[in-house]
Amino acid sequence: SPRAQADRRKYAEYMQQALEQTADLTIVEALATEIKIEDDKVRAVVCKDGSMYRTQTVVVTPGTFLGGIIWIGDEKWAGGRLDEPSSAELSQSLKQIGLELGRMVTDTTPRLDAKTCDLGKLQVQPGDDPPVPFSFMTEKIDRQQVPCWITYTNEKIHKLLRDNLHRAPLSSGQITAADPRYCPSIESKVVRFADKKQHRVFLEPEEESIKTIYCNGFFTSMPRDVQEQVLKLMPGTENARIIHYAYAIEYDYCPPIQLKSSLETKKIWG
Repeated sequence: SPRAQADRRKYAEYMQQALEQTADLTIVEALATEIKIEDDKVRAVVCKDGSMYRTQTVVVTPGTFLGGIIWIGDEKWAGGRLDEPSSAELSQSLKQIGLELGRMVTDTTPRLDAKTCDLGKLQVQPGDDPPVPFSFMTEKIDRQQVPCWITYTNEKIHKLLRDNLHRAPLSSGQITAADPRYCPSIESKVVRFADKKQHRVFLEPEEESIKTIYCNGFFTSMPRDVQEQVLKLMPGTENARIIHYAYAIEYDYCPPIQLKSSLETKKIWG
């Protein structure tokens, strides 16, 4: 399916500017803690600072923040994303409304300092030439493109991961939610596909200036020391400096059977 590498920082700046310039839109930064309901209808949203916004409609898009817990090996702490708080109160509010919540988990990859990666020894993975836009309203993309690079795991890495499965919360049973179907952790791959001698990892720049590398394919909840050892054994990352360690995050979600086709909840109007 179509996929694009976007500069994270530039995209965030662009979207913030787009929102600020949208007519009749007021942006408020606050932590929502409660949705007030009367007669099975939405009436207001209450925030952590005590403010309340009366409304007839609420769109909840919490991502991984509802009751989020971050794991790196045996380490765990509340968080919705790295260095950002989770929202336990909103989870409780949704339960009190009468919605059933389940538990899901996903994991991330380590972020590396691009200057410390030996990208020159790796296979270059260029994008489409010419790049194909997603939108029919875009005639062409003429900006300079940045490639990705391909590396591979090996049998030494696979043995290291198998020897440390008891230290990964996704494998040890500390996290009971199911592993993601489409982005499985590297420790899951070496168990599910034990016959494979290598797995491909894409080293993807997170910005046009190529400062940070995202290791697509090296999703893991392994402890820090194991992540470091894996990188030392993988071509191109032998001397890489880790900017952010990979982590797993488990969080609450609302099973979609409780939603109408319009995505409004069946139980509550608004």
